[in-house]
Amino acid sequence: MKYGSTTLATDWKTLDRREKLFIKTLFFIPRANPHAEPLYPRVKKWLLEIDDDGNAVREVAVDTDGIELFHMPSEQDYGFWTDSNVIFTNDNLIPITSNEFEEAWKRAQKLIPNTINKI
Repeated sequence: MKYGSTTLATDWKTLDRREKLFIKTLFFIPRANPHAEPLYPRVKKWLLEIDDDGNAVREVAVDTDGIELFHMPSEQDYGFWTDSNVIFTNDNLIPITSNEFEEAWKRAQKLIPNTINKI
């Protein structure tokens, strides 16, 4: 395993009222990350655990202040990167230590999933 961070996919915009209403009308369509998606606009960096083939195994989303927002996969969410076909290489990752990742993962696990959307 290797560990790294990336700022890819950190340019999400906040949805306006009409967009939120439209999404709510599609409640019957399953979403991959229903608890995490509302927080995507606050993500400024992703911490990733990468397997030997370059696939993300676990991920932690971090805000501008370095505070963990959520971790995936979880019981409620598949994961943004873990559910993608992106292959990570040394060119698109900034290396971090396994300790850095594990500490962030532990802090993110302490977040209460049912209140995550209200943050």
